[in-house]
Amino acid sequence: MQPVAPPESTSPAGSVGTATFTEATRTINGVQFHYIIGQPAQPDPALPPRRALLLHGWGGSIESWRPITADLLERGFHVVVVDFPGFGRSSPPPSAWGVPDYTETLIALIESLAFAPSNIIAHSFGGRVALILAATRPDLVKRLVLVSAAGIRTDPPSLLRRTATKLGKAVFSLPGLAGIGEQIRARVGSKDYLEAGILRETFVKVIEQDLREDAARITRPTLLVWGDQDPETPLEQARILESLIADSGLVILYGSGHFAYLEQLPRFTRILAEFLKD
Repeated sequence: MQPVAPPESTSPAGSVGTATFTEATRTINGVQFHYIIGQPAQPDPALPPRRALLLHGWGGSIESWRPITADLLERGFHVVVVDFPGFGRSSPPPSAWGVPDYTETLIALIESLAFAPSNIIAHSFGGRVALILAATRPDLVKRLVLVSAAGIRTDPPSLLRRTATKLGKAVFSLPGLAGIGEQIRARVGSKDYLEAGILRETFVKVIEQDLREDAARITRPTLLVWGDQDPETPLEQARILESLIADSGLVILYGSGHFAYLEQLPRFTRILAEFLKD
């Protein structure tokens, strides 16, 4: 692993209510890794900081977590949200990466920020990274929330290819979520994007990996949140993860698909708050 450079740039990124957040970029393992850091408006100095690290799915970005970021900040969490290399404002990997490469780079970022232990909240592809992170570096993880997480192979590796054309238009017609959906659809649904050089090669490496052995090594408390209508990571995969992770529980959001956390946003934020409560 290459040394982690200090942030090349930092700038105010905005505010949520009375909380504020900044954005920054660091060079790690040959990529420009973009992320935002959110600070609660009135942290309690008598209590240790409550941290949440949010990991998006394939084709997503920091924007994929916008409403969840806002909710966590209002609840007093310190929040970091990343753009994985190749997505959002992070540069592409310098070569074809697998999930361990993404995990190694994320670990370097966490350690450089001293942002541990954290509650890890991961969707889809982000769940793959979270599984390896929690299995190999439990010291960096407080609790784990896997939302429609990928990583369990029950179908041929056409799983994410189907995502390109089946992202659930109804989800992103919900008030306030249209912009997120358009960004994800525009990127994941683009043939050029899926077939572009390093990311295409990376995509193939990623979907070939089955992470059951990693899941079986996880000891941190884990919440699985799944839509029963998810065609991308079917509910069967959630049940397999529940059987493999010792301290885990499954919440099913009935009537929802792969983006259940957005489709049932108020319920998801209530479930999340309860699970993360100290």
